[in-house]
Amino acid sequence: AAVTSQSSTPQSQSKQVPLSQGMLRAQGSWSGYWTVAVSSFERLAEYSRLVCCGDQQGASQSWQQLVAAGIPMLLQGKLHAHCDDLVSLAELCRHYARSFDSSDPLSQQAWVQAADTLQAIRDMLHESSTMEWQELHTFLTGVSLRPTPTCPPTESTHTPDAAAAAAAATATATATAFITHSAIRNKAATVATAVQPWRHHTFERCAAPAIHAK
Repeated sequence: AAVTSQSSTPQSQSKQVPLSQGMLRAQGSWSGYWTVAVSSFERLAEYSRLVCCGDQQGASQSWQQLVAAGIPMLLQGKLHAHCDDLVSLAELCRHYARSFDSSDPLSQQAWVQAADTLQAIRDMLHESSTMEWQELHTFLTGVSLRPTPTCPPTESTHTPDAAAAAAAATATATATAFITHSAIRNKAATVATAVQPWRHHTFERCAAPAIHAK
């Protein structure tokens, strides 16, 4: 529905197929990443349960399965694939925007803005990202973010123009995506950075006494 437009030209309609395919690829790669992330944490939770219940044999077997699965590298590969799909989709959106004639500048602007948003999401998802909120705001709106005044003028809060409202809506949607995706990315990193020392610490405290007692 987002691709189809009454004001689109035959040229733009011919580009809707690759654009739709790009959307499906991005959706599929995200679904793949999410599935692996959720299943991995469920397996980690089961390992924790076995340790806390004193089932050392089951815990050891569960841990070996987690290690053998290579979860950190698997999640990283899934994340990179999704980031690549977001970049490709952003370029398709820009290409699609150029297919509209000059009589429909709003459609052109909307697809360019969609491309910029996808690029921003990619930059926030990738583990090498250093993007800050101020940079995100500037990237999406073209306006540098200034500190919020203590007492903003009341007249400006009741009469926002359409462009400012659209920019605010886009920034809000992107911020929501960032919070959700960053939380998933940070949790995924826990598998590689936090689980190993925690596992040894827990094993020494809970398992070692039982083993020595035998």
